Amino acid sequence: MFFVSRLGCAAVLLAAGVAWAQQQPQVIFQSPPETPQKKPAVLIQVSDEVRSSLIFTAYDMDLHLNTTESALSARVRLTVRNGGTKPIEDLPLQISSSMMWDLARLVEDGRTVTLPVAQHQVKTDLDHTAAVTEAVLHLPKPLTVDASVTLDVLYSGKVEQTTGAESSSSASSLEWDRITDDFTGVRGFGNVLWYPVSAPPAFMGDGNRVYDLIGRNRLATQTARVSGRLTVEYAGDPPRLAFLCGRQAVLETHQDNPNQPSAAATGVATASFAAFPLGFHPLSLFLSKDQPEMLGGGYLAVISEDAERASNLNKTALNVFPLLTTWLGARPNVPLTMLEANLPQPFESGPFLVGQLPSGSGQDAEALVHAFTHAYTGNQPAWLDEGLARFMELLWIERSEGREAAVAALEDGRSALTLLEPDLSQPDAGEGQPLEKAHSDLIYRTKAAYVFWMLRSIAGDTALQQALAALRTQPSPNAATFRRLLEETSQKDLGWFFDDWVDHDRGLPDLAIVSVTPRAIERIGGYLISVEVSNAGYAAVDVPVTIRSGNLTTTERLRIPARSRSTTRIVFNDSPQQVQVNDGTTPELRSTVHVLDVSLKTAQ
Repeated sequence: MFFVSRLGCAAVLLAAGVAWAQQQPQVIFQSPPETPQKKPAVLIQVSDEVRSSLIFTAYDMDLHLNTTESALSARVRLTVRNGGTKPIEDLPLQISSSMMWDLARLVEDGRTVTLPVAQHQVKTDLDHTAAVTEAVLHLPKPLTVDASVTLDVLYSGKVEQTTGAESSSSASSLEWDRITDDFTGVRGFGNVLWYPVSAPPAFMGDGNRVYDLIGRNRLATQTARVSGRLTVEYAGDPPRLAFLCGRQAVLETHQDNPNQPSAAATGVATASFAAFPLGFHPLSLFLSKDQPEMLGGGYLAVISEDAERASNLNKTALNVFPLLTTWLGARPNVPLTMLEANLPQPFESGPFLVGQLPSGSGQDAEALVHAFTHAYTGNQPAWLDEGLARFMELLWIERSEGREAAVAALEDGRSALTLLEPDLSQPDAGEGQPLEKAHSDLIYRTKAAYVFWMLRSIAGDTALQQALAALRTQPSPNAATFRRLLEETSQKDLGWFFDDWVDHDRGLPDLAIVSVTPRAIERIGGYLISVEVSNAGYAAVDVPVTIRSGNLTTTERLRIPARSRSTTRIVFNDSPQQVQVNDGTTPELRSTVHVLDVSLKTAQ
């Protein structure tokens, strides 16, 4: 076995006739045979429209990390599709400005054609260095609309933690991505571009543009296939585990001198990852020198040196499991893995968390419920993953603090949601963000949590629990599958609801109490109360209508179509004092609770 020396050189290639798709990693490297064309005479400019048109559908990665030198060398075979409206002649690819492109080849019909690499820097806050190195590859023939092309690219450079002086981002103090002997973790798009992407520039001071592009990138690449082989040159204690997009692989260690103490040792560790769907996550990579301790009945893998915090976390996990098993099923699909690291900001990728361990407080229990939900749901669309996780948090708040606290937590995100929803009264409002096409967390998390809560009220707890438990066993869960399962368990037609709240974005309803008409029932006593409610919005709703008199209440549900009015008639055994429409669990453009006092004179 031969190992490449620590030269901090350009990208490396697998040699010895190893096929590209071979899964077992080899640690024999050689420099690329072609001379990299890093500084061409002519710089080709591309538009933001072209940058936004590229959709990456596959990443097959050979990665070489040198943790002592914070160095990354990569060879990536990637597939990109033209998702725009025009043919593309010049293909823009971007990586962090701390790296350089070394080589690019077009792979076509089993042949490779070396492409000129024109590269320059573009300022943007999508990378922690506040800039990217953009390569513009001139294709032999234009890439037509919806067509795909496969490229074999090499690049190399350093991934070091940035400081405020190196980044224009106002969140620079939260940038912790780095490759070092002590800690290696890179988060991906929006933090550090350690893999090829394509996006127009965006800056933190430009409204919500950075987060909008992050969401759009995750939505566009959620079906991408990812595979990889990893080689890590290390000094000191070797890394034991690697996590690519939260997927775990055990590193095989090859120490240069087996007789050296581990603290002073050097060597190479290797691992491989079989192909998997990326899902609604960035491409991320983390290393761990420690093995996990299995807690939580075998469903919580904790990598930590703090035994007391791990023990407290275990107690919290056992405390929240009854709620999870009631709503989602007996056991999660995979364990939840928590890697302890002293970071200013945690990182989450599905059922994989990096950061400081929770202490076991009530708020930590809420976060643990959220994290464990990802271990149940797996690779689902974002609204069925993040939205359900938020819904489960709310259920925990309801269980531990009461319903009012849960409804107040729902209300926290509604104001921002109202600003994002389309105004369909305007002719150029557009279609908004249907849940399965949502790229904003206000839609796929906040609005989706409302959707689950409304379905709970309409279908009932038992029906929703059964549907959610069945949903996570489906091979490709989506909105249509969820609707079918919930209609089966509830025996209700939910087409009207899914049409307005899931399949399309009709904005939010706008309810108002039009009239309340109480009439005394002389024969049996009590009152028949007619309540008319209008909906000025474009989404149909099903809300509770409650009649109160002192401690006596009666509630019935009323469906109000979009741009319409509906009336319900409720028999009440006492003189009515107050009518309430909606209880805060259905989001509206304005108030989510409508109350009208009923005078005794009116009730005569």
